Amino acid sequence: EDTTVEGFDPLSQDAEDRVIVARRLVAERCLYGVDKNPLAVELAKLSLWLESYAEGLPLTFMDHRLIQGDSLTGPFFEHLLTYPKSGEKLDDLFAQGLTERLQATLAAALVHVRDLEASVGKDVADLEQKRAAKEKLDAALAPLKTLAAAWSGGVMLGDDSDDAGYQALARAVAAGEDVASVLEARPRLREMRATGGTGVAFELAFPEVFAADPASSPGFHAVVGNPPWDRIEVAPQDYFGSLDFSVLEAPNEEARKAIMERLAADPVVAAGWETLAEGTRRDERVADRLYDHQKVRVAGKLTLGRPDTYRLFVERWVRLAATDGGATGWLVPSSFHSNEGATGVRRLYLTATSIISCFSFENRRKLFDIDSRFKFVLLVAQRSASGTSEFVASFYLHDPAVLFSPDDRSRQVGLSRSIVREITGDHESFPEVRTHADLGLALAQARTSVTTWGQFLADAGVKTAFGVELHRNPDFALSLPVEGPTAAIVAWADEHAWQHLPLHAGKTIFQYTDEFDASPTNMVRTTVAAGTRHWGASTPGYRLAFRMKAASTNERSMIAVLITPGFVCEQTLAVETQPLKRPNRAALLALSIANSFMFDWQVRQRITTSLSNYLVAPVPLPSVREIASVVVHCALRLTCNHAGYAPLWTEQLGDAWREPTPKHTWPVLDGDDARWAVRAAIDAVVADAYGLDRAQYAHVLSTFSHKSYPKAPDLCLAAFDELKTLGLEAFTKKHDPYWDIPLNESMPKPVIDLPIPGGDAPAVQSLGPLFDGLGPAPEKPAATPRPTPRPAPPSDDGAYDTIARLLDTRGLITSGDAQQATGLDAAGVRPHLKRLGDEGRAVTEGQRRGMKYRRADG
Repeated sequence: EDTTVEGFDPLSQDAEDRVIVARRLVAERCLYGVDKNPLAVELAKLSLWLESYAEGLPLTFMDHRLIQGDSLTGPFFEHLLTYPKSGEKLDDLFAQGLTERLQATLAAALVHVRDLEASVGKDVADLEQKRAAKEKLDAALAPLKTLAAAWSGGVMLGDDSDDAGYQALARAVAAGEDVASVLEARPRLREMRATGGTGVAFELAFPEVFAADPASSPGFHAVVGNPPWDRIEVAPQDYFGSLDFSVLEAPNEEARKAIMERLAADPVVAAGWETLAEGTRRDERVADRLYDHQKVRVAGKLTLGRPDTYRLFVERWVRLAATDGGATGWLVPSSFHSNEGATGVRRLYLTATSIISCFSFENRRKLFDIDSRFKFVLLVAQRSASGTSEFVASFYLHDPAVLFSPDDRSRQVGLSRSIVREITGDHESFPEVRTHADLGLALAQARTSVTTWGQFLADAGVKTAFGVELHRNPDFALSLPVEGPTAAIVAWADEHAWQHLPLHAGKTIFQYTDEFDASPTNMVRTTVAAGTRHWGASTPGYRLAFRMKAASTNERSMIAVLITPGFVCEQTLAVETQPLKRPNRAALLALSIANSFMFDWQVRQRITTSLSNYLVAPVPLPSVREIASVVVHCALRLTCNHAGYAPLWTEQLGDAWREPTPKHTWPVLDGDDARWAVRAAIDAVVADAYGLDRAQYAHVLSTFSHKSYPKAPDLCLAAFDELKTLGLEAFTKKHDPYWDIPLNESMPKPVIDLPIPGGDAPAVQSLGPLFDGLGPAPEKPAATPRPTPRPAPPSDDGAYDTIARLLDTRGLITSGDAQQATGLDAAGVRPHLKRLGDEGRAVTEGQRRGMKYRRADG
């Protein structure tokens, strides 16, 4: 290209002058920009003027390079050859004429572009010539820009669009006729043009970037950006909350809805919301027509989620980059490389570009004024017909200085599409590995996998809903009248015949325990809950639940528990919906795997700020058939923390009790040391099933903080070493006291009797006289034969004498006192307390709720 420009001889300038003029040339000839905000456009011009200022020369002319408009809603030329409403193609002859008109128009436009670039703007007269050339350029392109605006607006208007009017306008443009008369005769066509008027048709806005032949369209050499991170849609609470903060501060969804309905009664407010909602609908219509990679099919199902704005931008940028190696680089949320909704654009970059680098940051240093847990990614790619072979990636970065230290490869790993697919499956999310060791471990697990977590659950009949079981509203936010651990709440609910169902939340559970930092505080009336969702059929059984809110930097990310019957869950927990249609041993097996370090480590390579079926389902699993017995029994011992789990214990082990404590002492395992000895055994056999060697297992353990139990890594490694020394059979016999008792394959029966209207509650399982009072006792179902090394004790088992002595000693007791003394649940102590009264040894005080038993002679 000729480097001589009017008013500038590069060979006659000194070095400093050459740099100054070079900056002016770059600012005027090489940089382009589009923004919807006119202030942003003017600020960009100001910034470039300051950067390219040269003494004695006027400010550079950039009106043809930095423009105001919507980057997302403008069509490309092939879209103009379709009707905006129906989407059908124009007739071939018609389309040919329009194509020829475009080619001729762009060829003429390039003449005016050359006039604009003839000089660096040496004086005011030179700038006036540039403005005149810009006006001629706009006039030459005006008919096609009008057609483009009408197309975009027509798509946005949907059924209110005028295809016949668009056809008439296209015919006039193709024939070189005046389009004003066509617009004048068709009001809807004018509305279409006005609606789509802000959209930028890049081929027409920057004709010098795109060839006169639309088929070649080389595009930009580089496209960069930091697009909005919002969704296309605006949530009602955001709009109404901007008018009244009480919407955002409402205690529950019902109260929020009432406030919004009150605000919407104002016609002005309602009209404002409808305008905003219609704008969203229009944006969605045009996005559906212009973008092909926002929703794709994976295993026959469409990916979920409405498109985020950034996803539209990253798809458009691939189209704008030159086909022969044009580059694109941008800053967007990390959901690009991790979320299900971004599967389409992720595939686009893997197949239509060669990804160069992907650097993912956590906002720990508050580089952006957003939550410090939020993650964002810097990605650079080049257009490539052969797609991505290998690229450099780093995850969980904090310091941006790493971007300027190319020799520091300690946190970099090499990924390729084949590696991505091997580890994460058809969704092709990028595994968020931190080191080469992490990557090697992830690949090893994928290559030894025999199934996935999702398929494992399906085969086991464990159906867990990663949806919303319960949104809080006044009916679902009643305060529990009893405080204390879950055991006390179970006892209270049982005493009151399960007229109310307590609520579990993420903060009330942890791995293997339903008694964590916080206790349940709310409940819902059973009569209200039973008619909705699956509660009537699911809550009478033991249910597997997972905490949904979690991050890879938490002490543990995958947190699973088996909750007692009668509890429902808030939206912070994912929970089973059909627990009576699979054996309880299946849920216990899933529980033991989910809470293992190895499984959790794999989840941490995928998770952002919450769990979803999309993230967890592809996690690879080894064969667990040989380890099922030992991990199920261990999980059972860890789970049975209070009398609410007594029916589960009896169902799985019958009368067996081989613990060093009196029979039915809860919790079965008391204290961290006892519990972690059993947990270490589970983790050892799961790690071995995955095929890990000691170094790999040690690496997995090193990635967790262990702040709640610092001795865990040493304990786990010692168990792993012991397993390798003894072998699985001997290890099982040493660490599973119930190794000789087969797993119970029977379907479970309801444990509690819900007072469901209409009498359609499922029949309650009878577990023997120890649990009399929980409901009717139907015929006991046949179960898998099992050894019963110890005969069942009498139903009293000395409980009455224990309670009587407690009354004599204290003078006043409650049901809770009796339960604590005997290890029985509320139903178990109830007949003994009644006997105290029948025999005249005690008198009762108070109503059923909170009833007390006072010594009759005291």
